[in-house]
Amino acid sequence: MAFGPTSLQSVAAASPFLLAGLGAAWLAVHVYRQRGGSSADVYTDLWRSFLAVCLTFALGFTGSGLSRLLSGELRVVAAVVAFLSVLPWAVFALYFVGRGSLVTRGRIAVAVGLLVLFVLTVFPGVFSGDSAGELSAAFLVVAAVLTLVAPATVFAVSGLAVLSAYRHRSLSTLNGVVVSLPALLVIVAVQMTRASTPQLNQVVLAAMAVLVTCTLGVLVTRFDVLRSRAGIGTLGDRTVIRELNEAVVTVERNGSLARVNETASALFGSKLDSTPFVDIVGHEVSALADRNTVECWTERGRRQFDPRVQELTNEHGEVLGHTVTLIDVTDREIRRQRIEVLNRIFRHNIRNSLDVITANAEAVADDARSEPILETAATIEELGADARRIEDLMRRSHGQRADTDLSTVVASVTETVRERFPEACVSVDLPDRSVTTDGELFRFALRNVVENAVVHNDGDSPRVDVRGSETDAGVRVVVADDGPGIPDAERSVIEEQTESPQAHASSLGLWGTNWAVTQLGGDLSFADSDLGGTAVTIELPVR
Repeated sequence: MAFGPTSLQSVAAASPFLLAGLGAAWLAVHVYRQRGGSSADVYTDLWRSFLAVCLTFALGFTGSGLSRLLSGELRVVAAVVAFLSVLPWAVFALYFVGRGSLVTRGRIAVAVGLLVLFVLTVFPGVFSGDSAGELSAAFLVVAAVLTLVAPATVFAVSGLAVLSAYRHRSLSTLNGVVVSLPALLVIVAVQMTRASTPQLNQVVLAAMAVLVTCTLGVLVTRFDVLRSRAGIGTLGDRTVIRELNEAVVTVERNGSLARVNETASALFGSKLDSTPFVDIVGHEVSALADRNTVECWTERGRRQFDPRVQELTNEHGEVLGHTVTLIDVTDREIRRQRIEVLNRIFRHNIRNSLDVITANAEAVADDARSEPILETAATIEELGADARRIEDLMRRSHGQRADTDLSTVVASVTETVRERFPEACVSVDLPDRSVTTDGELFRFALRNVVENAVVHNDGDSPRVDVRGSETDAGVRVVVADDGPGIPDAERSVIEEQTESPQAHASSLGLWGTNWAVTQLGGDLSFADSDLGGTAVTIELPVR
């Protein structure tokens, strides 16, 4: 079939659109081949929505090319392509930025309904050469709505894409920009044709079609958008808040609830809808930060919570509201009360009973019988003293930390040990270093270790070496001895952080040391020493 000059011009005008449509179709096939469900390394929601984007552009650009071949109204077809492409692109972009929850069947149904109405009213005039002004009134109404909604949607979602990519630690801002380009190019191109000549419209729209297809190809090949997403951080934040075991509520400045997570809904139920939050917690939100615990009635009865309050402010420092996290500490408080009661009994009742036992044992004439009683009573009394000492130290706060000279603390400990055990040989090799820590806690932990090394050594002259060195994180103090070593059973109890009737420590010394080091933010470990005994290592951070 021979083409005249006009036919050749139509073919030339249609070629960019047809090539762009063919390229988009090839990309759709390429994306479809990468599918594979949960076992593949591409995200199902991303490849499906991106496939819809490619197919929409393939059909739209092909239709634009056919319209040019048949001398149809190219600008109207471009408008159809623009409006049709916004929906699948917006769905893909929302999944990409981690806002897939905004994609609901109801919203998609409304959007599809508007697009179908638009297409049904516009297509009768496409190939007849009618302009948009000569089309039906229904078309004009729908077109006016879409003209407002489509650009607003594109710019809003594009902003989310760029912002999410900017916040992502691995992706670059350019990822978000390129994801936004296909829809932005279409919207800008259609707007440019509103007050332009037909010839310039042809150039603008043809360039748009080619650039959109190239951008889609770059997204799949260069930026690999089917395997990476900028919204993983958003999804993570939302999942953490939603599935957090603690109740999280956001309270506006006027006291009304703005948002609650699932845990809060499960705990308080309909009370969140019918009762002011101030009445639920029994205190003004701004005053909760000064409370250690609050008691609230929940769906599970009365519970105790540790309230954590965070102010929400704007750039002017004005308080917009508060985020309140309620940490359930009911079980912890019960345990604390039990410990306090048991400690009181241990301090007073048992101590008074020991005094009676000791007094009567001393009055027994038979030393063979009184001696074991006195030794046992002394051991129990010493155990009680250790327990009280540990409890007092564990109550110390982080505010009691200060610059502490390592050598001074170690020298104080070793001097005390030498005075108590003059037969022991204690050597020290430490760097001249200061650390910000609780000196009393560190002294307690170190003294426990050094004294333990001497007391449990059967040699005539127990040897203990205290060595120190600097690490990247802080300092390391190693206490090595030549004794029989700490039994494996006692080591495992501390290393596994649990006791049982079959495996337990013989005293509070190792536990106290472990608790003290942990409270200092350090680490306690055990190994065989080069002296033949045990090497206990205490690592402390600089701050």
